[in-house]
This record gives sequence, C-alpha cells and structure tokens, in this order.
Amino acid sequence: MSAIPFWYKLVNQTSYAGLTLPYIVGATAYINKKDTSINDISGIIKEMASLSLPKRVCFRHCSITLNDYVFFLTDRVNNYSLGKPLNDNLFLAESVKDKANSEIELIEFLKSSYIKQITEKTFSKQGFTTWREFNEREYKLFNDINNIS
Repeated sequence: MSAIPFWYKLVNQTSYAGLTLPYIVGATAYINKKDTSINDISGIIKEMASLSLPKRVCFRHCSITLNDYVFFLTDRVNNYSLGKPLNDNLFLAESVKDKANSEIELIEFLKSSYIKQITEKTFSKQGFTTWREFNEREYKLFNDINNIS
C-alpha cells in the first residue's frame, strides 16, 4: 500500500462525527502548501474512491452537530446505516444515498454545495450556520497529524 494520504489521517485522528469536505480540502491544501480551488474536490473524492485504505470512507448527513454533509471512516465490515456503496472504498449512508449514483455525480453535488466555502476559504464550520477561516489551533493540529506515520 502507498503512503496514507493526509486527509485520511485527518479524518481518522479528529473525527467522531465526521468532517465536512471544505475542512478536508482546506487542511489538505495547507499541508501541501498550495492554494485551494473547487477542483480539489475532484481530486480528494477520486482518491477516496480509488485507494484501498484500512477503513472505508463513508459520506453522510450530520444533523446533530453541523447540519451538513460529512465524511468519516468506518470498518470495512460495517454496512453503515444500510446505505449504498459507490464502490469498495466509498460508501453513501442511508441519509444521502439519493445524492449520487456515481463518483462523478457525488463530485458534482459536492462542488455545487461547497463552491462558496472553497472560494472564500471559510473551511471550518461552527454550529449549524457559521463558516470561518482556520485558526492557529487548527493549523497546529494539521501539522501534528501530518507528522504521524
């Protein structure tokens, strides 16, 4: 297996309920020392779908803490909430199984959902409505996670 991508380590280390895609895109761009674009969504989703990693990536709607779409990791044997797999590596939970029937449809759905946050670089969501830029604590967290083997 190739190196574990940063986004996987980030979700694995920080997520109990899941992370929004803008958060993942922004943190990954920070670690890679590059600017963000809406096309970063395609790259990350394609990687989620193509890499066979220790855990499966699952996409769902989090109605409790964020009222938004999140990605989290689940054991490969867990058929989370009886949703549907897009493939062996990327799973749509019951709450979002009508959002996409393919990787391309999921990418288009996510681009239309998050173009504002990616463009404005407001990657971190607080509560149900407020998007903001990353703070120093988050940058430190990203650096710490990136240093994990």
